[in-house]
Amino acid sequence: MTINHIETLVRGVFDKMETYCAGSAKKNIGDYSDQLSANDSFKDKNKIIDFYCSIFRYYEQNGLSKSVVDRLYTVYGTNFGYGYGITPNKIISLGIGQHGSDAKIVGDELPDISIKKLFESLFKGVAKNEPLPEIFRPLQLTTDCETLDYAFNTVKRASINELYQKKRAAMINSNSWDDGEINSAHYSITASQHAAFIEDGDLCPLNTKNLMKYHKYSQQDAKKMYSVLTFLADGVKPVKILKRPKQLPPLQKILSLGLDSDHKYYAWELEHIEEWALYNKEHLSEDENELLLKELDAPLPIKSYSFWLQATKEWYEEPHRDGCEWSLLATQTKHRHIVNMIRHNAVGYCQIWRYASDMNRSCYHEKAKTTILTKILKEFPVLASACLAQLSGNNGRDD
Repeated sequence: MTINHIETLVRGVFDKMETYCAGSAKKNIGDYSDQLSANDSFKDKNKIIDFYCSIFRYYEQNGLSKSVVDRLYTVYGTNFGYGYGITPNKIISLGIGQHGSDAKIVGDELPDISIKKLFESLFKGVAKNEPLPEIFRPLQLTTDCETLDYAFNTVKRASINELYQKKRAAMINSNSWDDGEINSAHYSITASQHAAFIEDGDLCPLNTKNLMKYHKYSQQDAKKMYSVLTFLADGVKPVKILKRPKQLPPLQKILSLGLDSDHKYYAWELEHIEEWALYNKEHLSEDENELLLKELDAPLPIKSYSFWLQATKEWYEEPHRDGCEWSLLATQTKHRHIVNMIRHNAVGYCQIWRYASDMNRSCYHEKAKTTILTKILKEFPVLASACLAQLSGNNGRDD
């Protein structure tokens, strides 16, 4: 998707906002009865649109390939503060700690229920110190980060001017306002979540049969655990669990963002520098440039050669890509494409050189490339020849 296409789509959402606000102002509906004119309400529209465009350009350039996204799963419990390998005792403790040991659920027609007793009864008959099976679902945009269309729906009752002035006043009070600049920390619609890479065949649906087969529960315990997990999942579908429960995959933080239902983006979350600094500044400071280089310390996020082979094949066979069939490519050519796929989906690889200062860009690109290629060579010896060719500069291509 081109940058112009992104701007067209973003502007379309804000045009809908403007139309709605203008209509509401004319009709004196609700909060708009005392609002400024629609024209004044949107006096900062272009500035805000430019800011949102910069966010989507960042994700368009630095987002993960579809093949990677399709094999990432949200770890349900981790997103809600339960942690990885959570036990029933820990959930009970968290629940009581959050609500208080004397807290009760009060209903009009039902007797009061103690929070403590509710949590304890939920896990009655379940081993309290044994980790629960982890609940996984395909990676998705979270409720905190839907799409820009969703953002439009949430501001139907407030004009852009009203939102802008509230944020401006708050930032002036906190001495963080730079007049004339839209501060991304207050306008970002991205969301962070924990995710895990899981091979297609390593998950199975959550049901009693699979709890018995893979987690070795008795039929009675499996039925109880199924009711517990479906309660914790709270309507989440599809719900899956690991076939090898003791082999929990490593977690990686993922940022998600949606322009609309057809343009959803995901990117690795950086550890040492805030992403908003990259898409909200024309130039990074020297200290920020050095922070970028620290992202090279991150390990390769996916260490499955079979996955990278399949992901590269999928990428190569996309309809818009010209070339001969994947099966007809020489092994050396396949390996070059696989190395490039891993490299460009490594944590921070593109950001390290793309957002460096003009003076550092070439040097940082070489550092990033050398570091990532060395990691690939060590992790996947089968790709050694392709890595060495790129390290020596004999590859001739940097795609």
